Amino acid sequence: AYRDASISLAASKGESIKSDKKMRGLIDRAGVDAHVWMAADMREARQPNGTQKINDLTVGFDFSSGMKLDGVLNFASEDGAAQGLKNMEAGRQQNAAMAAMIGAPSSINNLKLSQKKSRVIFSTSMPDGEVRAVANFMRNMMEQAERERKAQTEASKKRLEQEKGAAPSP
Repeated sequence: AYRDASISLAASKGESIKSDKKMRGLIDRAGVDAHVWMAADMREARQPNGTQKINDLTVGFDFSSGMKLDGVLNFASEDGAAQGLKNMEAGRQQNAAMAAMIGAPSSINNLKLSQKKSRVIFSTSMPDGEVRAVANFMRNMMEQAERERKAQTEASKKRLEQEKGAAPSP
């Protein structure tokens, strides 16, 4: 649904997000004063089995000094939010290990989670050095993926050439 709506909008055949009351409300909540922000209506999104239904998500990233993240997951029910919060808390130790591995332990050490009715509110922050560590980690991951893609492409080309050479002539 979102893909089709995006294509229609890009082709000037769709409706502006400004006329969608639900999205307008999410955008207003997202904190568009942040350097990077996101608002997502997730009511029709396919969600993994066993997870609580999430209606929408808003997140804002501020990079004025290091990085500060503020977000809200709006669940379909208070019980869903309680279970979502419990799951987030349960994953904290594993996430802390990953954050430490990439050089950003503050992202988990500073993580604050709370519930207000059907919403889980989350925030965290990290200093400039850790933001650089995350950027370097991501750059290295993308470069590695590109090297692997090129190697696979070359291997495929070689296999095709070998198959052509091995094929009997008509």
